[in-house]
Amino acid sequence: MIANMLIYSRFRYAADTIAIPNDINDDIEADVQALIWNKDARFDADESGTEKVNRRWLVKEAQSRKLTDLGIGLLPWKQHLKALQVQMLLGYLNGTRDTYKQVLDCWFARHPEGRGAIMSTMPVKMLLKSTTSRACALPRLFRQALLALRELTPVPIRQDGCSTAGEARAEYLWYSHRFKPHRLTYSALWRALNGRRVADLFDFDQNPLRLWTPSQIAAEVKNSTRIEGGHCVDRMGNRVCRTDKLVEDWRRLIAAVPMHIKQQAVGIHAAFEGIYSRPAQRMMRKMGWNRGTALVSARAVKACSNRWQLQIIAAQDRD
Repeated sequence: MIANMLIYSRFRYAADTIAIPNDINDDIEADVQALIWNKDARFDADESGTEKVNRRWLVKEAQSRKLTDLGIGLLPWKQHLKALQVQMLLGYLNGTRDTYKQVLDCWFARHPEGRGAIMSTMPVKMLLKSTTSRACALPRLFRQALLALRELTPVPIRQDGCSTAGEARAEYLWYSHRFKPHRLTYSALWRALNGRRVADLFDFDQNPLRLWTPSQIAAEVKNSTRIEGGHCVDRMGNRVCRTDKLVEDWRRLIAAVPMHIKQQAVGIHAAFEGIYSRPAQRMMRKMGWNRGTALVSARAVKACSNRWQLQIIAAQDRD
């Protein structure tokens, strides 16, 4: 407790504002280990870290466990720093309008995917690289935060797809965690043609929604790009691909998107099933829960309806 409250807590402000060097983190952990395990702890202000003399009586990795799990409850310092950095990026994604977000947008939101690109599978180099030949000027704290965020594995709320039609339509086409397009897809050209999300696969002028047909795609490519000799040409005059190859690539792109996501984007949803552990499901069944029903017992529903009926009769009597 002394190590957590009187040593690690002193560096909280520094952890939230700068990227603490690795050698400093090693010295902090060395001092904490010496404080806990040395029988006669002596610290020198001019020394870089403190040597642990006595042997610890449990495995180092078990120190962070709770007392009930045969640990000592020691704060895992380096993992804690990563958690603080990830929390900073989650704050960057919230709805506030802090000024620092406009600065981070110059790196994280410069692509068409917007701020959500940091949560996608977009390569870190694409987010951090400079627009010139110079080195990346993003502060090291935010670079470490992005790398720490990418170490986490996002888990969807629904294992069978998306929760709403809006979520399915907002799914990225090229940097999705749920599916991957064909590796030979002309992603740069499609992104230039505003093909970035699942919603861009559908023609919203149709009711019900329908996928764009290959003939419509061919017409859109001719109207939106420069065509020379049956090839799409970029701004520099370089040939990118043939138009007929691009239409074939459109078919591969549609096939890469799972059918259940396309159905959910249209509005067809399967019954929602929450993610509950086996003990939780056993407890809910004892309370009268069944699949497809609410977590309320029949007795509670009847008592609630009787209460409402009494309130209605009382209100009629007052009138």
